[in-house]
Amino acid sequence: MVMSSISQAEYDALLAKRPAKGWRQKARGLTNHVRGQMTKAEALYDQELTMLKAAGAVEWYAYEAVRLRIGAGAFYCPDFDVMYSSGYLEYVDVKGSGPIQEASLVRIKAAAQQFPFRFVIAQQQKNGGFERREI
Repeated sequence: MVMSSISQAEYDALLAKRPAKGWRQKARGLTNHVRGQMTKAEALYDQELTMLKAAGAVEWYAYEAVRLRIGAGAFYCPDFDVMYSSGYLEYVDVKGSGPIQEASLVRIKAAAQQFPFRFVIAQQQKNGGFERREI
């Protein structure tokens, strides 16, 4: 038993006050995405796609319309499916301005190896724009 400056009762009281399951992830901003609800970065990218559609460069796009099976019990759902006026189809995964999680990159790369589509990561920049990177 480790000696500490608090009593067992004080320790038990602290444990009772701790946040619910997943509190470490929430503190670091790593909460799971809720399907069907756009993040701030996704909403900004949606606005860009709307402008491109109005300009005639994009024929059609949809938010979270496709779910790809990339393994046994593993799926990848791209944020946006975009069809350009030329008929070219690409899947876009929108990321915020922070670091990209390794697990997210693994899923995108696995999907890119299995399916004959163009996969793009659009990462939000500090100036509000997006840097696009093909996988």
